[in-house]
Amino acid sequence: MTMKNLNKSKPRPVDQSFSMNESNYNQKLNLAVRKTNVKGILGFIFSIISILVVVMGLFDPWFAILYTAIATIFSIVGLILSIVGKKNATKRPDLYSGKGLAVAGIVCGILAVVFVILQMICYSEFFNFFG
Repeated sequence: MTMKNLNKSKPRPVDQSFSMNESNYNQKLNLAVRKTNVKGILGFIFSIISILVVVMGLFDPWFAILYTAIATIFSIVGLILSIVGKKNATKRPDLYSGKGLAVAGIVCGILAVVFVILQMICYSEFFNFFG
């Protein structure tokens, strides 16, 4: 195409079905401002860290009290943050995303609490064995 042909081309018709009124603008704005839920992400991360600390405690029974205390703190914090994150994502889905990550944090937090309890039982038997 030459410059003459470009200048003679017909203008494209405007789509009449789309009108930029205030309600359409607000809907598009709400979708653009939707944020990932930080509390859900942090809860998931804390829960995963607590599971990793529990697993580390299995390989080093002499520091069992330290590993169990750290895992307990991280699992409780992760569980609380995940529950708050899920509530935020459920209550305001137009503002927050990340409900699935918060649910995963809750599941990992519950598993971490169960592992911590099992670790406490195992280590109490271990230290009773050695007197």
